Amino acid sequence: MDPSPEAGPAAPGPLQSLWTLVDNLDACFYVKDVDGRYLFANRALGLVFHADPSAIVGRGDGDFVDLMRCDTILVTDREVIATGNKLDRDEVLYLPGRGRRVFRTVKLPLFDAERRVIGLCGISTDITEERRTLDELIKRNLLSTRSSPTSTVPSS
Repeated sequence: MDPSPEAGPAAPGPLQSLWTLVDNLDACFYVKDVDGRYLFANRALGLVFHADPSAIVGRGDGDFVDLMRCDTILVTDREVIATGNKLDRDEVLYLPGRGRRVFRTVKLPLFDAERRVIGLCGISTDITEERRTLDELIKRNLLSTRSSPTSTVPSS
């Protein structure tokens, strides 16, 4: 494997294409240990966190996200690790200097040979603009239904 130097250690030949693909996804792809420390971060996550992916590895979310305003990342991580089940939901993050962002996230537990959870793998896609558009359409629809005259049916 020969992903970008910041993506992590190289793997043997057959996995080279897979790691190159993962590192070049538009979605954020990451692996964390049970303590929430990043073991792998692709380039997309580096862009979201405004950090080189190699600088993300070994650190936790609190180094990049305002956890005081929103701790959904920690809550969903704990849920996946505690239950050993896949999780699929929207997460709201507050990124210092960039405000609120909404991510559609899928998290999967990672197991060792004895089926103990040893971490998680996540894929998160920024859906902030799509969510804003949807919210605006809903707002317009509500306003138009409130301002339109009520139809009356003549009684016979």
